[in-house]
Amino acid sequence: MASAARERLFGAKSALFREGEDVKSVFLIASGWVKTSQLSRSGKEVILRVDGRGEVIDGIGAGYLAVHAFTAETMDDCYLLTWDAKTYLSFVKRFPSLQINASRVLAERLHKLEARFRDLAAEPVKQRLARLLLSLYEQSVGATHDLHIALSCEELAQMTGTTLFTVSRLLSDWQEQEIICRERRTVVVENPAMLSAIAEGC
Repeated sequence: MASAARERLFGAKSALFREGEDVKSVFLIASGWVKTSQLSRSGKEVILRVDGRGEVIDGIGAGYLAVHAFTAETMDDCYLLTWDAKTYLSFVKRFPSLQINASRVLAERLHKLEARFRDLAAEPVKQRLARLLLSLYEQSVGATHDLHIALSCEELAQMTGTTLFTVSRLLSDWQEQEIICRERRTVVVENPAMLSAIAEGC
């Protein structure tokens, strides 16, 4: 399967595909971060998730959907392994373990969406933002030792269901406490233990 893949470098803010386009390729992130999103009826971007190294982008859709259900865009410079969708589907048919893994990934993503909906409905903004940053930090462990991801305050606000002002204020407070460090459009988690305590409401 690896021999059939192409390694490609995509610059920051490159669209891998857009919602509604034909499914032609499957992508696996070797390094970097990819944002997936959909458009609301009013045309507003709704961020579904942020994926890092080791995540497959729309490997499930390649087998069941003719068009992409969402848009995927790189957030920084990314190295990706790509397969032609038909080639990828032939591997899925030959190796049932790929289908089992795809089902596991789908279940994990559904669980995360359920948790995000629960948090939006019931948790304070401070905890929601801390949990989002902590989740992204945990994704980055193994690739780097810090969270260093290009999410703007506007995007963080959208993902946590709050205002730009609130996110900016919380990040400033946490930077003063040396929990995080802000660098333009990026956030570095410096004290994950403290961030975890905030996420749990301590």
